[in-house]
Amino acid sequence: MFDDWSAELRAASTGNAPFSWTIGANYTEALSTPNANALYPAGYRVSTGAVINQAKTLSGFFGFGYKTGIFNFSFDGRYQIDEIASLGRVYTKSTHTILEAKYKNFLPRVSVTLEPSRDLTVYSSWSKGMNPGAFNASLSTASQAVQDAAYEQTGAQIGVKPEKLEQWELGLKGRLFGSLTYDVSAYYGTWTDQIIAVNAVVPAGGSGAQTQVQTFSANAGKTRLAGIESQIDWRVTEKLSLNVGAAYNYSKIVDYVCVTCAVSITGNSDVSGNALPRVPSLNGSFGAQYTADLAKPLMGGLFEQWY
Repeated sequence: MFDDWSAELRAASTGNAPFSWTIGANYTEALSTPNANALYPAGYRVSTGAVINQAKTLSGFFGFGYKTGIFNFSFDGRYQIDEIASLGRVYTKSTHTILEAKYKNFLPRVSVTLEPSRDLTVYSSWSKGMNPGAFNASLSTASQAVQDAAYEQTGAQIGVKPEKLEQWELGLKGRLFGSLTYDVSAYYGTWTDQIIAVNAVVPAGGSGAQTQVQTFSANAGKTRLAGIESQIDWRVTEKLSLNVGAAYNYSKIVDYVCVTCAVSITGNSDVSGNALPRVPSLNGSFGAQYTADLAKPLMGGLFEQWY
């Protein structure tokens, strides 16, 4: 079960003055209740679960912009307080707090844009982002043997630190020949303490004679990211449009001790210098769209065009 709500208050400047501003505040609260089905001998099934996961975010944000001639400058910031908690429960009612943590972060973004003409824009930006931490709630009530096994094999602990990203971007977009638009950009970033899922073989039950595989969350050090992305859209005729996209993505693990790799994969815990898994270095796309009126409207005019 998942339940959330949010509220936001915002004020912004109006008009065409060179200076513009935005200021506001936001509050978000979310509750999730992981369930497991238990089948009883009598044949009926009930939904069970031990915790309610709670996340609260309170933030204040602002944005300042200045425009003069072909030059645009903006500075945005958000001060964010994240509170996460695992709550014990009976049915859907929380009874007590098992784990809780609070994170405070300031997340800035600076962008500079040049518009030499209506058909050409050069843009650049620098920003910081973060994803709040988490808990391995099962470890908080696990035996010391389970906690030791999880840490020794994966580095997983009860608390998981927030992951953070610092990124730069430089791009060029515009229009050619009146019917072709393009957007080419390059990016570079540093991703630290990324949160990943890891598996560990831990004791099952009260003794070490039997084992089981459990999944935990853990932080994975530091990774460098870089790449180039491009997109071209061509309006061939009023009815036919074509688009093509291509990207090159580079990633390099700078700092990560992979205990699982040493135990069960390569025999070596140092995976620095490798690329991130499941991140293709090259990818592309192609699309075409043709729009025309139907010879006869269908379903009383509900469908009058096809593409």
